[in-house]
Amino acid sequence: MIPPARYPGDVAAGETARRVVEDVRRRGAVLEAAARRARRGRDDEAIHDVRVAARRLGAALDLWRPLFPSRARRRVARGIRRLRRRAGRARQDEALVTTLGDLLAARSPAARRAAAPLFGRLELRAARGRGRVSSLVRRRRIAGLLACLEEALTGFAARAAGRPSWTDEALARVERRAAAARDRLASALASGGDEELHQARLALKKWRYVEECAVAAEIRPAGGNADPERLHELQEALGGIHEALLLRDLLAREAARRTAAGRPAAARQLNALAAALQARKLAAVRDLRRLATTTPAVAGPA
Repeated sequence: MIPPARYPGDVAAGETARRVVEDVRRRGAVLEAAARRARRGRDDEAIHDVRVAARRLGAALDLWRPLFPSRARRRVARGIRRLRRRAGRARQDEALVTTLGDLLAARSPAARRAAAPLFGRLELRAARGRGRVSSLVRRRRIAGLLACLEEALTGFAARAAGRPSWTDEALARVERRAAAARDRLASALASGGDEELHQARLALKKWRYVEECAVAAEIRPAGGNADPERLHELQEALGGIHEALLLRDLLAREAARRTAAGRPAAARQLNALAAALQARKLAAVRDLRRLATTTPAVAGPA
């Protein structure tokens, strides 16, 4: 039997599929390395890296989902989601400890005494969170997750060959993420509202990670208007605002408890710290608006 002729388009599509498979495997390897560091418990950035690696692998599963067997993809996605959520909570507590520590470093002894109980609780929560993540990233569990990922990747190129529009479909999904992120960010910049800023952060993160996948597959240009590195600057700015808001609300609740307990002096110190974080948030939103004007991708289609 004479094999079917191969045309330049077929070759290009096959090369794209190969790049996707290599990129997904690389994301799995990055997750495995971060999990190994988290198990050792001596790396301050390990939990953050586990969380980011899980998000990036999850973005790849989402972007290329029509080309993965449903059962294998769901199993990997469930494992990643569990890992991401646990690591996210632990990382958030670590970030709050750092933010509060930095804030208190420039404050009076009275402010540090007032915030000490909250600081201690956050440190304890962060330590417990690290322990839970360490348990969740046990070698056997991660090995099982990666084995399931390999199962999902088996036959990827063949499935891609049987779906000629797969890259166009992926680009359409990237554009939907981009449009949602632009809308969320425009709303947040216009209102400066806490919830709008939170939703913009989540939407921008989802856009950035699928954009990375598309760049790795070379169906989007590297260094274009929607360069993931430029999106990362916006994401980092929104992340700093998010941490300030979380800590502001914790301090305000702690102040209310001190007031109810008949300790108005401590409550005043805590409210002053919360007010400082609110001022930091307002300044950060102004900076974010300036940053957004120099990032072409957020102003319209990339």
